[in-house]
Amino acid sequence: MPEKIGELTDLQTLATFNIGNNPSYSTIRELENLNSLTGALEITGFDNIKDPDEAKKFNLENKNKLESLSLEWSSGRQYTQNEICQVESAEKVLESLRPSENLKELIMRSYPGRHFPAICSRGASFRGLDSVILDGCFNCKEFPDLSQLPFLRCLSIRKMSHVQKLVTSKFTRIPNKKKTPKQPTKLLKPHTKNITDKSQQTKKEN
Repeated sequence: MPEKIGELTDLQTLATFNIGNNPSYSTIRELENLNSLTGALEITGFDNIKDPDEAKKFNLENKNKLESLSLEWSSGRQYTQNEICQVESAEKVLESLRPSENLKELIMRSYPGRHFPAICSRGASFRGLDSVILDGCFNCKEFPDLSQLPFLRCLSIRKMSHVQKLVTSKFTRIPNKKKTPKQPTKLLKPHTKNITDKSQQTKKEN
């Protein structure tokens, strides 16, 4: 990345930003004051952010004109038990992000976390999303409760074969007021279009 790009506070278009793995490279702090960015932004090397406080320097909540955000971690593989610290670090970093309500699309590639805490949180600012793309999240064990995204229209899932359960919360349940007979609890589902699991589709074709 160009040196001192963070000083271009009126910059409106930045297609890709790469986060380096040592102090001589660009850090997420470079984006702190670039609040005029519009359209789509792709950030690669997101695994080089180790501290949630560092991720907050992104200042995402004040980037009101940003509509699409793509986050890419470098390692698209399944982590071992000995690497659990890296997994937990990625989860905490993601949890620290607070996007503007104007963000419409979120793309995550090779995210190493076991779950998606920011998306699952009730009242989180990710609720304005109408498109979610999850690609190569090999370590994911719990699929997020997307009923918390009321405007969701497009969901694309690829290479997430280790998912074990669908996360639900008490906020998605419709209580049954009748004591007898007991009825199974219903779950609210987001109204979605174009929902695909490309990894499953590939298996069927083969």
